Amino acid sequence: MRIFIKNIFFILAVFSALSYTAAAQSRIPQPKEVLSSIQKALQGLGTADFEFSFQAFGQDGTVLGDENGHFVGQGDAFRLSTDVMTVFCDGHTKWIYNTVNEEVTIFPHDVSSVDPAENPFAVLSKADASAYSFKGGTDADKAEAGALVYTVNMVPKDKEQSFTSLRITVNADTFLPRAVIYNSRTGDRYELVIVSAASVEAKPGEFFRPSQELMDNPEIYITDMR
Repeated sequence: MRIFIKNIFFILAVFSALSYTAAAQSRIPQPKEVLSSIQKALQGLGTADFEFSFQAFGQDGTVLGDENGHFVGQGDAFRLSTDVMTVFCDGHTKWIYNTVNEEVTIFPHDVSSVDPAENPFAVLSKADASAYSFKGGTDADKAEAGALVYTVNMVPKDKEQSFTSLRITVNADTFLPRAVIYNSRTGDRYELVIVSAASVEAKPGEFFRPSQELMDNPEIYITDMR
């Protein structure tokens, strides 16, 4: 579970995109165009609910974590829920509630950062294409049921980034992410699969913050890292 907690924000990075209806492509777009299309989709984002599955693998292929959950995103605010934790963020502060150990850890949320470990929206919503090298062109392939998908491979030029490569697969007609494979600088690999995505009604601000009842519970251990 420590591995999953340590890398929880990779899971969040992919949820910067919601369904985007694009005109049918007469040609395969270049990788930078794919990234731009995902970001255009995000600009029109209302409130989105994603169901996902996530696996973490060690350098030897050992499974380090296996989770399923939901992510609700609304602007810079989000809420991620799995069987072992809930992450709240109101756009300014992040609260990680470990439901197994009954702990809440509080972090500042830096919206200007492009590190997905700091800002979960960074890679897809704020990534500057000039800051990445794209390995090869855009791969076009048929997924199940014959749907066309595009895959791009991104390598950050900044060697201080927490990841060495990012492989993003999207639906060709919507630019909705289907899968993301993230290789960390420590040699671990993380795979995220989007099971479903839906636009939902806007949530009130308190939805993205832990309840006062939770924060006042004497059984909950709180660590404030702000």
